Amino acid sequence: MSLPKQQKAVVVEKYGSGLTLKEVPVPQAGPGQVLVKVDASVMGSLKSRVEAPRNPYFSIPEPFVAGTAGVGRVVESDTFKKGQLVYLDPTVWSRDGPEHYLVKSVGDGATPESKALSAEEYKRNGYWLQYALVDIESCYPVNEDAISFDTDLIAGLTFPLVAYGGFREIGLKPGDTVAIGPSTGRFSSGAVSVAASMGAKVLALGRDKATLEKLASHYSNVQPVLLTGDSGADAATLQKLGPLDAYMDYTP
Repeated sequence: MSLPKQQKAVVVEKYGSGLTLKEVPVPQAGPGQVLVKVDASVMGSLKSRVEAPRNPYFSIPEPFVAGTAGVGRVVESDTFKKGQLVYLDPTVWSRDGPEHYLVKSVGDGATPESKALSAEEYKRNGYWLQYALVDIESCYPVNEDAISFDTDLIAGLTFPLVAYGGFREIGLKPGDTVAIGPSTGRFSSGAVSVAASMGAKVLALGRDKATLEKLASHYSNVQPVLLTGDSGADAATLQKLGPLDAYMDYTP
């Protein structure tokens, strides 16, 4: 099957101007790169960021394609098999060191090397387009025989993966008790799912009783803990449920 020369993409031409649907060229993969036909991509909180003036401390150069994490199938690659299902990581790491990075369509790091990454349009572009050019380090092959759900849902792995990295780093084990607070957001609820799946006892902290109970209803090892705003009373509640082996903080 021959590739089209043009494709549709959702582009941020300038911060504060919103989103534009436009035609852009379909790129070709070079050494160390993969061309992926995108099946799905995460929406996230893009609207609030691109409709506001550019944040000089956390942004990337314009223009860029919107969208963060995604999932799709390999079209061109010297590393992956054609048709391979891959998870598309929104984080791009410099090959010179992990301290130099950017998050596609979101922001880059403070180092000159990070700024050099975001100067390359394909690296800063997100996945709201039909064909994405991606570095091999940002492509993770998926074993389709091991999953039994809609593959589009894989794009949402970006949320629980953040927590998984943290729990792996501290060596969270089955039977450990971990408190997560707050616990009902996009990333923090992912942390609850990961910790519960790793066999830990999870204390899900928050202020919304109904949302906490709905979250906890999916797991036998998650206990909702309603915070009152009284630090003394809340600390006493946690002491009764502890001791804690870990705490994952999702406060702004």
